[in-house]
Amino acid sequence: NAHQPYRAIGAPKDLFIKDKFYNAAQRIRVNPHPLPLPITKDHPYAFEILRPDLGGVHPTAVLKENPNEFAYYVARQDASIYGLDMMAGQLLQEVRRMGLLQNTIVVVVGDHGEGLGDHNYFFGHGRFPYQACAHVPLIIRPPGGIDSIHVNTTIGIFGLAPTLLEMVGIDAPKEMEAKSFLPIAYGKARGDYVFMESGYQLDFTLSVWDGKWKLIHVPNKIDRSLMTGSEYELYNLQDDPHELNNLYASEPHIANKLRKVLGDWSQPWVDTAYSAAGITGIKVDQETIEQLRSLGYLK
Repeated sequence: NAHQPYRAIGAPKDLFIKDKFYNAAQRIRVNPHPLPLPITKDHPYAFEILRPDLGGVHPTAVLKENPNEFAYYVARQDASIYGLDMMAGQLLQEVRRMGLLQNTIVVVVGDHGEGLGDHNYFFGHGRFPYQACAHVPLIIRPPGGIDSIHVNTTIGIFGLAPTLLEMVGIDAPKEMEAKSFLPIAYGKARGDYVFMESGYQLDFTLSVWDGKWKLIHVPNKIDRSLMTGSEYELYNLQDDPHELNNLYASEPHIANKLRKVLGDWSQPWVDTAYSAAGITGIKVDQETIEQLRSLGYLK
């Protein structure tokens, strides 16, 4: 996979080292210690919050061959993505060889992006709600294929399951909150608001965007100290795709509208999410624990 430490499985790991885009002069530091934040040791998510992924390389992500070359990490991640591409191609070739491709839905989707320095966040994901980690690819090929359709609207992959069910003629269970975005893909409906959670269970941020405007609510003071310092951030993604200019104070009409939308969406469950943080006794098998540890989610 394309997670750090970017092992580039399925591709030569040095495939993009020293290519024409490689800038060996850009240096980056290795962060040996946790972030200097006022977190107590008994905080249930202390490790996740304190992990030193801001301003430098987290110790678990260090590539020892060139630990201080920023471009080296990016090139290795590119090789990891290339390796994924190659293996996906091998899978599709085998499905075609077996005569199954004409009766198969193929979906290529990302579960997250990767922080490559945007907002001082390096080689991680999940901490922040910014587009570098939130904006992911989505390609769907129906059985037999169709002429290419590019849908220029914002949707959430939350709706992928009901979309696939609709494509195969199965009604989505009533418990599914998300709606199929198949009508949007065929131009029969318009995109709606997209919502997102990021951060950690006791210290999370909530976001809503409509394709142009994105509002971020940062309820936790520690998270604010890592971001802009503001409880709310508002960005015009068309003019400011890197989310550098917070327009919350200068666009009150849009901000208030999106605050209401975000509040209406989150209020039914947000209090429950906080109260559920103390739940104990959940058993996780050893294989799952090792998988989570390999991805850096556990110590």
